[in-house]
Amino acid sequence: MRSRFGPVQNCTGSIHRHQRRVQRAAKGNHTTASKSGVKFHHLDADGVKDAGEPGLAGWVIYVNYDDDGVADAGEPSATTGADGSYSITGVNPGTRKVKEVAQAGWTCSFPSPNCYHEETFTSGGALTNNDFGNWTTASKSGVKFTIWMPMGSRTRVSPGWPAGPSTSITTTTGCSTRASRRP
Repeated sequence: MRSRFGPVQNCTGSIHRHQRRVQRAAKGNHTTASKSGVKFHHLDADGVKDAGEPGLAGWVIYVNYDDDGVADAGEPSATTGADGSYSITGVNPGTRKVKEVAQAGWTCSFPSPNCYHEETFTSGGALTNNDFGNWTTASKSGVKFTIWMPMGSRTRVSPGWPAGPSTSITTTTGCSTRASRRP
């Protein structure tokens, strides 16, 4: 095709090639982001980090690039320090879920209800105060015993107290002495 200024060139191909070069250059033209927070022992599991709830060491926190719920090779991660703090660096820009690697015997209670933070990482961005809280079951132990009161005493044993092992005691009330044995 000719115009009065000379032949017309089809520039479409060169524009597309130029756009592809710009897109390739833009992919490598960013800096990574970071994420930090604290992993803590959520003593009361009330959904709020309270003063006095200690950090948990040795937990892995990771950025789940492929959203499969598994900390894969190549996904940025960090292990919590003695005070429970963590800092993940080298996170590529994008919207990602940050999760913890679960440990046997522990239940995640913060953030609730899904136990992950969904974040939009930007080039060079630093996201902070992204905490995780977990609780574990407690145990209680002690010695079972029964309190026996002298006959005629006005002090009573609280109703519902379980009887203990067989016990032989001697009580004295006034002039009489009685031996009692309870199975």
